[in-house]
Formats: sequence, structure tokens, C-alpha cells
Amino acid sequence: DFFMDKKWNYGTKVFVKDGRKKPWLARLNLGYDSNGYPITHILDSFEDELDCILCLRQYSNSPYDIYIDKNKYHKITTFVDLPSKVLIKENYKVEENILINYTFKEVYEEYSKLYFPTEDEILLEKKTHTKTQGKLSADTMYVRKAAFKKSKSLYDIPYKNLRTLDFQQVINTTKGSTKTLIRLRYLFEELDELAEQKDIINKGYARYVKIDNIDSPQKARIPFSDTEVHKIWSDVPTNDEEILVKDIILILLYTGLRIDELLNALNKNVLLDLNYFITGSKTESGKNRIIPIHHLIKPIIKKYFNVNNEFLINYNGTNLEYPKYRIMFNKYMNKLNMQHTSHDARHSVVTELDNKNANLKCRNLILGHKSKNIGDEVYNKKTLQDLINTIELIKYDRTIKKNVKLVNNVLIYDDFIKNA
Repeated sequence: DFFMDKKWNYGTKVFVKDGRKKPWLARLNLGYDSNGYPITHILDSFEDELDCILCLRQYSNSPYDIYIDKNKYHKITTFVDLPSKVLIKENYKVEENILINYTFKEVYEEYSKLYFPTEDEILLEKKTHTKTQGKLSADTMYVRKAAFKKSKSLYDIPYKNLRTLDFQQVINTTKGSTKTLIRLRYLFEELDELAEQKDIINKGYARYVKIDNIDSPQKARIPFSDTEVHKIWSDVPTNDEEILVKDIILILLYTGLRIDELLNALNKNVLLDLNYFITGSKTESGKNRIIPIHHLIKPIIKKYFNVNNEFLINYNGTNLEYPKYRIMFNKYMNKLNMQHTSHDARHSVVTELDNKNANLKCRNLILGHKSKNIGDEVYNKKTLQDLINTIELIKYDRTIKKNVKLVNNVLIYDDFIKNA
């Protein structure tokens, strides 16, 4: 079992058979006495083994100082090599008093130290599409940071004084979608949990926060219309940012990629001569999948392909981050008088392939969807050419563009003709 494997560096899980309510102990070896016997410390006790394992992992990933009483401390003649200090408990009272008076902002700062990935971990996540164990994903970190910025009215309030009404007032006065409000509550609940763990509070109140219309259906995704796709092809950008955004949108419209999958695509995984590249994220079915290159966007892929760059899409000499791209995308949509999200391009591909009666297995492989038919997964193998044939079904209004030219770093498409 995954959870039974040893996935931490310090401590041991111990099961005590004495009828206690919390029989699983997360035990840490501090050192040895003069007779060579180990001196241990219990980090915490749990009802479930999994919670015990998570406690040991948390200590291993984000070590914190250990406080023990004076007598136990002086029994230790040889300390083991731990990633944190072992201190006498008398000093803990000073630390405890400081923690009790932590403000909302200070609890958030502790939370960020524990759970936000470092810059190196973010880069590793982009390469492997796997977040660091014990940390939030980079995307979730940005979401939590945005939620924190919306909570300024709570910054200087001692956390122990916060009640449901305080959190509710932030929710009620925040302008945004239901998703934005849910993300705010997520942050509050996670800070409550940390504050309880550190004995800053005895009870959390964020879980009692109410969000109106939380069960209302999400706004429907609206695919790009054929006319809008034609308009994007025909647009002549006025600056480098518009060129980049236009090219990215077109790649998305002819691959079905999620925006983060494209922004994290690596040049080493682009095989132009074989008409495909490898990228993908989010699910096991979506990771590291083959993306066939439609002939209409091959000139775009070729334009950005550069073996000297790590990422396919570069912006000012580095990879383009999604927050920056979103701003650029929204500006470009305003210019074209369109109302879309980047994800609408993915829905456009789904709709187009569905309208063309594309092979379901090929469509799932391209989009990174898991087939619900087990037999289809096992027996129905598809070749690269099958995937290329499927992606070439995308035409949008059956309009063929030919005479693709690169003029002043701008792709010009003329001679639009209808394939009746």
C-alpha cells in the first residue's frame, strides 16, 4: 500500500495495544542515555494510522523545535542528528505566549512557510507535473495568496479573537464569483487547522461560514465560434504581446491543451519531423501524452521551437507564467470584442471533434481523458497516424487556410477558401 511505505526521514509510527482511544503514536528518537537506552518524544497520538504517518511526514518536510522537560533533557548524553532543536520545556512557555497572541497575518506567514513551495520546487513541479510532497501545488499557492490579499481587514486581529462573523464579513464584502468565495473559505479553514495544531486556538470558526448560491450550476463554457476562430486567424497583431497571445490561442484551438500544459511544454519534447510533441498534466491519463500537430499550427510551433530554450513558449527570455498570460489574453479578447477564457479553446476542440464524429479513443488520448470502457483501454490501441488523422478533423467552418507566410515575425494567412 502507498500509505504503508516509509515516506518520511525522521520518527517512527507505533501502535499501542492498551485500549486507548488514540493508539497510533508518532514517536521521535531524541538520543540516548548513559546506558545506551533511547530517549524518545511523542509528537502526537492519533486514532488512525494514516494521520500518524502524515504527522511524521509533516515533521520531516517542515521540522519544528521539540520541547521536553528538564529531567528528560539532562538524561540525554548523546543526541541524534535531527533537523530541529531539542529544547527544555521551561523556555516553551515564552514561545507559547508568543503563539497565543499571533495575528491572522502571522498565522498566514507560518502557514506559507510550511506549505508554499520554494522557487526550486515550483520549477521541478513544472518539469515533472508533480507537486512536492507535503507542499501545495504552485497553482494552489497563487490562489491562497490571492485570497489572503482579499482579507486585509483581518490582518492585525489576534487569531484567537476571530469568530464566524469576522470571516463571514470578508466573504460578504468580497466581490467575485462563487469560486472566489469558496477559495477564501478554503484559506480560512486551513489557517484554522494550523492554529489549532499550534494551540493558538481551541476551536476554529471558519467552517461555519456560509456562501450563498454555492450549489448553483457553474457558468457554462462557451466554445469559440467558427466566425471567432476565423477572426483570430485574420487579425493582424500590433505588438509582440498580441503576436504571442494570438499564436497561443491558435495552438490551443488545434490541440485541446490546457493553458498550463502548453506553457509548461518543453522544447526537448517537441518532434517536428514526426508531427507531435509531448506534454500534459492534471490526471494520470493526461500526463506526458502525445499531442499531434495540426498542419495549420505547425508553422507556429516551428517558430517557437528553439533547442537553446527550455520551454517552448518563451517571453522575454524565460517561460511565460499563467498570471501574466491571463492579463495579456484578456487584453487581446477585449481588442477582438470577444468574451472567453483560455479553457474555452479546449471546449472548442471537444465540440469540433464531436461534430466530426471523431474516434472516441483517439479523442480521449489527445485530450488526456480516461476512457470509461475498460475493453477500449486494453485492446483498442491507436497509432500516431490515427491521432494525427483525428486532429486534422478540426477545421472550424470547414475553412482552409493556405499560403502561410512569416512576415516580420507575424504569421499571415491569406487566400481563405471554403471547402464546400
